[in-house]
Parts: sequence; C-alpha cells; structure tokens
Amino acid sequence: MSNPLKIGVYSLVIISGCMTIACGVKYSYSQPATIEKEESDE
Repeated sequence: MSNPLKIGVYSLVIISGCMTIACGVKYSYSQPATIEKEESDE
C-alpha cells in the first residue's frame, strides 16, 4: 500500500525541482555575461 503523504512529498519535491531547473535555465540564458564574469573573477 502506498502512503498518500509520501506521494504528496514526492510530488512536491519533483515540482519544486522542475521549477528550480526552469529558473536556473532561464537565469543562465538571460544573464550569460554575469555568470562568465563571476567565473573569471574566481
């Protein structure tokens, strides 16, 4: 038997993970120069 609470937690983790990836991709595409500068400074 599957636990409804477990399913809810897994769904939340998957959704938040997808949102984080989407935000990261969006940010890297909109701010490529900033990321390159930060890497160069280090």
